Amino acid sequence: MGANYPGTPNLTETSHPNILPPPDIPRPDFIHMAEQAVRVRVENQWFSIKPRTFTIGIEDTDDDSALSPADFFAWDNERNPYEVSVQGFEAQARPASILDYAIYLVKTSQKDCLPVTWSTVSGLPDRSIASSPQSDPVIEEFIDGLALKTVYGLLPLRLALDWPIYTSYNEAEGYAEWAGARLPTLHEARSIHRQVEEENAEKTQE
Repeated sequence: MGANYPGTPNLTETSHPNILPPPDIPRPDFIHMAEQAVRVRVENQWFSIKPRTFTIGIEDTDDDSALSPADFFAWDNERNPYEVSVQGFEAQARPASILDYAIYLVKTSQKDCLPVTWSTVSGLPDRSIASSPQSDPVIEEFIDGLALKTVYGLLPLRLALDWPIYTSYNEAEGYAEWAGARLPTLHEARSIHRQVEEENAEKTQE
């Protein structure tokens, strides 16, 4: 943890002593990963999710001592399957990204309301590393002064712009309202998953 790596601040100074990376696993090449993500970056399109009725929940005994290795562990609120019907709706194709959320904070004058996983820092690498520039210099300046907390220390936010945003419920709800959307319910989220699984299965059969 005491080493310095290209494209990151001094990890000795920015990492908590009780937060360590996985042992015996090479440190990811975050710059290369960010460059690849920029090349395949797409707009977050909307797709129609068809109405469906399906079963949700797990058939499981309340006696966890009777579980076999083949059984699933289930919390109390997951036990006993039940049928749900979900109407059709629209959903975006990918999760909101860190870049999406950074733009939202700038556009809504909430630059001081950072997610708990972000940190303000100085002395980060040149903005030309890894990621395509934004048209708004205010967004550029905002991104360049931030880092993401990881088990490898603070990672320049610029190297994680295409990662899914990790926020609290209230933060996510605020972003969704600003984006003209809303958060999906549990059943709607499961409906999205089932449609994607069905479409992927159809592709493999072609």
